[in-house]
Amino acid sequence: MDKNTPYSRRIWITTALSLRFNDTLIYREIAEKLNISTYATRKMFKRFRRTGIN
Repeated sequence: MDKNTPYSRRIWITTALSLRFNDTLIYREIAEKLNISTYATRKMFKRFRRTGIN
C-alpha cells in the first residue's frame, strides 16, 4: 500500500500516537518502529503539540 494515501497516513499517525502515549516510548524508539528518522519523529510530535494533541 502506498504510504502517501490518506488511509495509510491515518494508520501511521495513530500508530505513532499509540507508541508515544500508550507504550510511552521515546522518539528514538518510535522512529525505529516506524522506520523513520528521529528528527522526523520529533517534528511530527511538535506539529501534534501545536494542534493540541499532547
